Amino acid sequence: MATAEEPSWHSTLVEMEQSLHLCLAKLEHFETGFQKLLCVHVTVPNELHLPDIDAGWSERLHIAQEQATSVEALLREQEAVWLNWQRTYAAWRQSLEQRPAAA
Repeated sequence: MATAEEPSWHSTLVEMEQSLHLCLAKLEHFETGFQKLLCVHVTVPNELHLPDIDAGWSERLHIAQEQATSVEALLREQEAVWLNWQRTYAAWRQSLEQRPAAA
């Protein structure tokens, strides 16, 4: 049984399909037009000649490594403190949930 809304819904889908086909046709047109640019072949030499890394750059990398190491140590320390707090909290909570021993 068809409802009054079905033709509107159907027409919306038809419009979407037509729009998608139009977009795909335009894309195909542009791909064809720029095919020469899309098919450019780049050759990479077997050996890449990189400039020598100066001493200043090596020094900056070394400083960055030292800072990263100190941050990692700080994170490990904070993780240990957090885990200890979680264990303490869990033990405290468990002690609250236990029934008092009968005397």
